[in-house]
Amino acid sequence: SMRRLRCRREGTATSGLIAVVSLLAHITSALAFASKPPGHTARFTCSARCAARAGEVTMILDRLNRWKQVDFVLASNSPRRKEILSNILGLKVRIVPSTFEENLDKSKFGPQDYVKENARQKSLEVWKRLSSAGDRPGMVVGGDTVVVYQGEILEKPLDHAHAFRMLRMLSGKDHKVYTGVTLIYGENDDVKEHCFVEETSVSFAALSDADIEAYIESGEPMDKAGGYGIQSLGGCFVTGIQGCYYNVMGFPLHSFCRELSHLASAGFKLQEGN
Repeated sequence: SMRRLRCRREGTATSGLIAVVSLLAHITSALAFASKPPGHTARFTCSARCAARAGEVTMILDRLNRWKQVDFVLASNSPRRKEILSNILGLKVRIVPSTFEENLDKSKFGPQDYVKENARQKSLEVWKRLSSAGDRPGMVVGGDTVVVYQGEILEKPLDHAHAFRMLRMLSGKDHKVYTGVTLIYGENDDVKEHCFVEETSVSFAALSDADIEAYIESGEPMDKAGGYGIQSLGGCFVTGIQGCYYNVMGFPLHSFCRELSHLASAGFKLQEGN
């Protein structure tokens, strides 16, 4: 098992520690995929229901050059989602942040339905706005990520005190990270929606108040669900994960590739950008 790491910002030592934590997290995630493909069931609203067969890992690498010609629109200004889509996959991505207010009543949704509906509303708003302006994209990608501890949905902290409460809550415990993704695209005059949800379990080390305060002072927690980022300083708190590392970052890379592959196999026609 991984040794527990306590995060303390001490000059250049912190940068080296972050790099080690990030590398170990990547290796752990990759090994998990290689030995046991994710077993969650995706939920779809598209007309062609594409169910992943047990034991099958389907990717898009054999079609990647064609997917790179598709006019993708990311309905978010998240730098982490853009990094995964553009820098890792090399897709051509336009950034058009959604104006959806994200004011859903959490009491009416379970965590998975909550992130799925948020992602759906973000994607729909951008699709309708662009299409009405005569700028119909090849595919709109919307996502929403939350941290869940004992049934409580934790989004981005509102202020310093809220961030402290979240991190104190997660200290020494296990929690879940859910990301909902909605893909919207056109087929002739029809608009298709394809939705799925990814779940990852994350274990936190026991944190001192000094650790939490130092982390909040870095400014990093304020734009991240649950008040931490696994890909940077917040990774110092993570003792282990079960599931997709990139899902904790905010976008489930493996599941996204798998779902694109299923769509292509089911007859989705790639609409290339200009």
